Amino acid sequence: MIAFRGFSKRFGTVAAVESLNFEIGPGETAPDFSALLTWNRTVTAAWPLSTSSLANLSLKLYAASGFTTSALIDRSESSLDNIEHLYLPNLAPGRYAMEVTASQAGVNYGLAWYSQSTVTVA
Repeated sequence: MIAFRGFSKRFGTVAAVESLNFEIGPGETAPDFSALLTWNRTVTAAWPLSTSSLANLSLKLYAASGFTTSALIDRSESSLDNIEHLYLPNLAPGRYAMEVTASQAGVNYGLAWYSQSTVTVA
């Protein structure tokens, strides 16, 4: 486990579901927590027409017990763009799991998060 304070990031390729577990330690009070997920649009250019497609990714935050997810706390899901954002101004101490899901396999993504508290990532 690695402790982060402030901004951190992760890059990956979604197979179907990717999960990131983290913990906000006891004694941390009212931390602001923000997570941002983004991925590329695929554009195929063939003169005079071009086509583009956008994979659909979603970002969910769950309460966790160990490495098992339980209650859904918040989610960001949109089929219109390539960015998802979660902001929780009063995330209580505890264990959490962020989950990235995709409508298709093999999508490269970037996930960044920020917390005022110390976040321990597994």
